[in-house]
Amino acid sequence: MRNVYLSTKSLEEARNLLDGALNSFYKEKKTETIAVRKALGRVSAGPIFARLSSPYFHSCAMDGIMVSSRTTLDARKHRPLLLKEGDYLDCDTGDPLLAPYDSVIMAEDLVVAEEGFLILEPAHAWEHVRPMGEDIIEKDLLFTVEHVFSPVDLSVLLASGIEEIEVYKKPEIVFIPTGDEIIDGSPEKGQIIESNTAMLEALAKLNGGVSRRLSIAKDDKDTLLEAVKKSLDADIIVMIAGSSAGRDDLTSTICEELGQLLVHGIDIKPGKPAVLGVVGDKPFIGLPGYPVSTHVVYEELVVPILRKKAHLPKEIKPVITGTLTRRVTSSLSNQEYVRVRLGRVDGSYKVTPMDRGAGASLSLARSDGYLIVPRNSEGMLRGEEVEV
Repeated sequence: MRNVYLSTKSLEEARNLLDGALNSFYKEKKTETIAVRKALGRVSAGPIFARLSSPYFHSCAMDGIMVSSRTTLDARKHRPLLLKEGDYLDCDTGDPLLAPYDSVIMAEDLVVAEEGFLILEPAHAWEHVRPMGEDIIEKDLLFTVEHVFSPVDLSVLLASGIEEIEVYKKPEIVFIPTGDEIIDGSPEKGQIIESNTAMLEALAKLNGGVSRRLSIAKDDKDTLLEAVKKSLDADIIVMIAGSSAGRDDLTSTICEELGQLLVHGIDIKPGKPAVLGVVGDKPFIGLPGYPVSTHVVYEELVVPILRKKAHLPKEIKPVITGTLTRRVTSSLSNQEYVRVRLGRVDGSYKVTPMDRGAGASLSLARSDGYLIVPRNSEGMLRGEEVEV
């Protein structure tokens, strides 16, 4: 017996339905303490204040000698002043400035003499000195909550005496590849190599998550139920393939039995067979099996959930305007994602549509972006200005 789609939803309706069902999911905050040196790209779980001033002592800013500026007031170019041992102290950059000295004269401004050094002009108080707290003052607010740490931030944290920080845990996403015909390794006739999860795991990593891939599950209800139950310790559950209306496509059935089925079918192309639901207060997403469909649904629906759970800002994708090199036709009922190549000609971009098959993974790899044709549009004309 074949499944049938529930009433399909627009992409925006599907997003809103799923987001509205995940209130408790988003409210749960998981944190961990990690070493600052491992914090690149992580998100602060609270405000961070400096533990120490930087520098935390008055510091020599140059190689040379420490002096008391008041003892150098008589130095002139036409009447050099001789500084003898006891009038100064040798120093290197970064050395503490010691009392009673309040200034540093650079080595290149010194004239070596038999009894010490000659100087040709007076030193000024705090010249070539980094006062305590010049960069960072103890208890300064360094970073607010939900700050994403950059390479420079790590240096700031360490300089202010912080070696560990509390961050939000990376949400874990579990991928369950399914299908009697799907295998790992070398295929025989009628078999297909499981490759979607390599792409999805990489996308999870790029968007602040960690991932776990289960063994390929056969198209058997009990097997699939057991696979989902094993995944309930994760934050997000993604089942790959098994979401269309075919005889062996059980994703929607599994979702209904274990939780709440919200959407089965979205008015996008490719990607229509997607399943959205909630199982154990966690998002449950069924992705179509074809690579391009998988990519579109994952980017449009899973990535926003993942980034929100990871406390990362919404992804803002660059948009380029160009001229369409040939006509694009489209059905009225779906929002269509057309893969395109970009070429720069005479200072402007040309947009060339690519193979539109949902299983054309090579065209996905070679494409530069998507041209989105909205619902209720028959397409776009050659020469039309479009956004990619």
